[in-house]
Amino acid sequence: MATVCLNHLNYIAIIILYCVCFYFINQPYTEIVGFSILFVVNTAFMLFFGSQYQTFHFDNNKLFYEGQIAFFSVIIGLVFHFVSLILMIMMISTLQIKYTKTEGTPIKLTGQYRDQMETFKSNMIAIFVMIFVILIWFFFGYNINISHPILQKIVPGIIIILSLIVIAISSWQVSISNAFSLLQYRQLTAG
Repeated sequence: MATVCLNHLNYIAIIILYCVCFYFINQPYTEIVGFSILFVVNTAFMLFFGSQYQTFHFDNNKLFYEGQIAFFSVIIGLVFHFVSLILMIMMISTLQIKYTKTEGTPIKLTGQYRDQMETFKSNMIAIFVMIFVILIWFFFGYNINISHPILQKIVPGIIIILSLIVIAISSWQVSISNAFSLLQYRQLTAG
C-alpha cells in the first residue's frame, strides 16, 4: 500500500512540475529556462513511466490490447517530445545569443514563426492533458467493471483514439521543432 501511495505521489509531483514548466514557457523572459526545465522533467518522466511497465497488470485484464496501446503511445509521445525539446532548446538558445547581442530580450519572432511557436506550446499542453487522461484511466478506470455494454466498448475506444492522437500530435511537434532548427536567424526574428 505504501508503494502505491508513493507511486501516486511521484505522478502528482511530476504533474506539478509540468504545470510550472508550462507557466514559464509562456512568460516572455523565461522561455529558455522553461523549455530547459521542461526537457529535464519530460526526460525524468519518460524514464520513470517506462520503468513502471511492470506495475500495470496488462496480462490479467480484459483490456490487454488497449492498455498496451495506451502505455506505448505515452512512451512514444514522450520520446517525440524529448527530440522536439532538444531541437527547440538548441534553436532558442542560439537565437537568444544572437538576438541579445543586437536587440536585447525578449526575442521577437516574425508572425508566422511566432504562431508556430504558440502552436508548439499549446500542443505541449494538449498532449500533457491527453496523457493525464490516459494516466487517470490507468490508475482508476482500468480496473473498474463497466456493466453497460455500450460503455464497455466506448471507453477503451476513447483511450485508443487519445493514444493515437498523442502519437500524431507528438510527431507534429518534432516536425515543427525540426523546421525551426533549420531556419536562419533573419528568417525567425522581426528585427
